Amino acid sequence: MSSSNPWGSILPIHFIIITALLVLAVLVIVAVIKKRALTLASQRERIPRIRLPVGRNDMPRSVYAAMVNQSVKEHKIKAGIVPESPGEGDQGWGRVSVDRTNFEGVHFKTSIAKSFLVLEEAASVPRPGTKHLDFRTIRDFVAYLQTEFPSITDVLAREYIDFYERARFSQYQFDVNDYNKFMTLIMEILDRIQ
Repeated sequence: MSSSNPWGSILPIHFIIITALLVLAVLVIVAVIKKRALTLASQRERIPRIRLPVGRNDMPRSVYAAMVNQSVKEHKIKAGIVPESPGEGDQGWGRVSVDRTNFEGVHFKTSIAKSFLVLEEAASVPRPGTKHLDFRTIRDFVAYLQTEFPSITDVLAREYIDFYERARFSQYQFDVNDYNKFMTLIMEILDRIQ
């Protein structure tokens, strides 16, 4: 009688050897991945964060001394500079004016170009769901506001669109007077929305 061995000539020792080889292969792969991660981390640590460190030993003494002297000279000159007049600065930015209106930090052009968000917020109070949809132009949004709030006249709508389009699409630089006119206009529209 012959015994039927479905595994043929495979012995249990063969399973142990194959399992040991698989475990060894997995350990080698894990070790290689770990080594690579440590190498990358050490290379990342060597990248300067803010600026290249410059020390006395990184260059000749005369070069280092000249560099330090130049930095000290620049610092003294900058500290001693006094402007002849306050100047006008960038016309597109607000600052504290004579009549005590504080527009400091306000960029007129950006403020006017984003004013539709204020209109949207104000319109959503009495009529929730009144939103400027992405696919709708500002002209369409203002026309929609006119249908929802009939007290917004065509003249107000045209003036608002004119201000908006100049701020959004032209090179026109708004000054304080333009911004005050715009604020009067938008306050009028907001009053009519309420």
